[in-house]
Amino acid sequence: ADQQYDYDYFVLGAGSGGVRTSRIAATHGARVAVVECAPLGGTCVNVGCVPKKLMTYGAHFTEDVAGAHAFGWNVEKPTLDWPRFIENKNNEILRLNGIYKKILENAGVTILYGKGAFVDAHTIEVTSETGEKKTYTSKYITIA
Repeated sequence: ADQQYDYDYFVLGAGSGGVRTSRIAATHGARVAVVECAPLGGTCVNVGCVPKKLMTYGAHFTEDVAGAHAFGWNVEKPTLDWPRFIENKNNEILRLNGIYKKILENAGVTILYGKGAFVDAHTIEVTSETGEKKTYTSKYITIA
């Protein structure tokens, strides 16, 4: 480990790519930090693929219930409890965020919450949600 830097490897972004590169580097002995300004997991987990798939999957139940009559099932007309549907979707996303957090923590990665910006080739300034700024140095930096 190069002691002239705070970290050996610094990653901006904790989506699937950022989490993986951080974890792999840490398992090889690097001192690693990742900075993220949104919930862990990136676009796919939080607002893209996962929510879309959960909502699409849930929407198919209306058709399944409607078609059950043809197979001898007597089923009342289904109704959607929208607040419960959204709550369950959100709970699944929170569960996945927690998995990403545990993966990083178990690998020994430092998780920083805020927005990262380059100061120079080896320095990142992280601005927290409260506006507090702190700089970190790293031998290597990846934008993920």
